[in-house]
Amino acid sequence: MSAMALRKEATTLVESLDESQLMYVIQFMKFINQQNAMKKQKENRDKRDYELINASCGKLNEEAEENLDFQADIWSD
Repeated sequence: MSAMALRKEATTLVESLDESQLMYVIQFMKFINQQNAMKKQKENRDKRDYELINASCGKLNEEAEENLDFQADIWSD
């Protein structure tokens, strides 16, 4: 279906709605928009977290190895 045909079909559908039905459609569109915004925020937060973890991975690995060495010392006694 072409964009022009889809636009015409959507326009016809919207024009056929009464006021209360149109309000439901508007509320639904706002809800979908809000969900998309929240998804984008989560993606941005996850991306930032991954970047921080990757930037710190050398230090984190050193600390983990130090802890494992410490535990090995305790259990070997």
